[in-house]
Formats: sequence, structure tokens, C-alpha cells
Amino acid sequence: MSKPPLLSLIIPVYNEAQHLQEFLVMIDNFSLPNAAVEYIFVDDKSSDDSLAILQAYDFKKPTKILTHPKNIGKGGCILTALKHCKGDVIGVQDCDFEYRIEEIATLIAPIVAGKIDVSFGSRFHPNNSQVHNNFHYLKNKAITILSNLCSNMRLTDASCGYKFYHSATLKKLHLTSKRFSIDTELVAKTARLTDVRVREYPISYRPRTHAQGKKITWRDGVAVSFWIIFYNLLLPSSKFFNSNQQSRPSNYRLTH
Repeated sequence: MSKPPLLSLIIPVYNEAQHLQEFLVMIDNFSLPNAAVEYIFVDDKSSDDSLAILQAYDFKKPTKILTHPKNIGKGGCILTALKHCKGDVIGVQDCDFEYRIEEIATLIAPIVAGKIDVSFGSRFHPNNSQVHNNFHYLKNKAITILSNLCSNMRLTDASCGYKFYHSATLKKLHLTSKRFSIDTELVAKTARLTDVRVREYPISYRPRTHAQGKKITWRDGVAVSFWIIFYNLLLPSSKFFNSNQQSRPSNYRLTH
């Protein structure tokens, strides 16, 4: 009997002690109907008890706990974790409750089935009936419009953190961003892949406040416009890929 496909779930951690125990219980009880799961935690030099809580937890699922000697950022955590991922599918789970983890099953199912290569979540998908804060919606709409104009993609939520890749597709991308700009870099470089099949799926979203541990600030919102332009229009094409992968042809496809 063949082994089920494996999902490598990368989980950056930085000063999440306030709710980390609850999060670990939730995620350790998480299961998928169509894949096994391994967790790659990366503690980004937390100054609270996050690392101690991680190390003390008795995980039931295969888990690696990696640490940084200094704080680097979300992108740095992802780059560190990618060296240890064994999965057929790779994605990122923020260490909070903003997204519903059970919706990962919908996002990865078509990748496991070989129907697509990349699956993006969307908080603002046309099929998503959830009501959002107007300012949050307009801010993300502006970012997505700029991203679409620069990348020639047709996304509805370029900043969504739920991005899942077939491992062979993700490993083609030459990723360098150490901070929150990693999501912008992923979109820009995915858009240049040849014949890649990308699909967006509606997801639920429950934003947390800074008092609850949210890390993104208005500075990150301002910086994302620069990174969209940089990764799409200014970065030399030789910096996009880890192999001889060519730039995107006219048969690039994104489906909704």
C-alpha cells in the first residue's frame, strides 16, 4: 500500500506565548483526509516563553523545532524551514487563529490530485460571503490591484498568507525575502513560472489585533508597494529561479 502524500506545514513563531499552548493543541489534533502532515516550527528569537512552550509540548505528529540566534522575520523563518521540508506539498501556517486550519484540506486537495501546482487562499474571493472591515478591504484591494498590474496575474487577494505549492514548483523559485515581503515575492516569482497552474479558493478570516499579537504594522503596508514594484519590475530575471526555468509564456493560466 502506497504512502499518503505529505504536507509540510511551516509555522513561524515570534512572541506567541499568550496563546501558543492553545494553538499547539489545535494544530496537533488537525488531520487531513487526503494527506499526512509534518510541522516545521521556526522560533524567530522570541523574547517571551514561546520556545520553552514549543519544546515542552508532546507532539503526536512528526515535528521539527528550529531556532534563530537573532530575529530575522517571517520570510527568514520560511527560508530556514524549506531546507527541512520533506513534503509533496508545502505551505505556511501563521501561529494564530486568523485562518481556519481545517480549510487547508480544500486548498491542497487539487494539488494532491495533480490538477494544479499552486493554491492561493483568498479572503476577498467572489464566492466568499464573509463581511469585512471596509478599511481592511480597501487597503488589500489597492495592494492586489497594484500586484496584478505588475505581475499580470488576476488575483483577488495577493497578500493572503495561505499559499500552498507542490514542492517541485516551490523549489524552482529563488526566494530571498526575510520579512513579510515574502508573500509579495512568492506572487511575483510564481507569475513568471512557465505553464504553472494556479487557483484561488475562498477562505475565512478572523483578524486579530496588535494587543492579541498581530505583528504587521502600517510600515509593512507602505513597504509592500515598493516590494511589488521591485520584485515584478526591477529585479533581474536571473534572480527569479533556482534552475533554467524560463519566464512565463502566453499560456500562463489562473483559474477561479
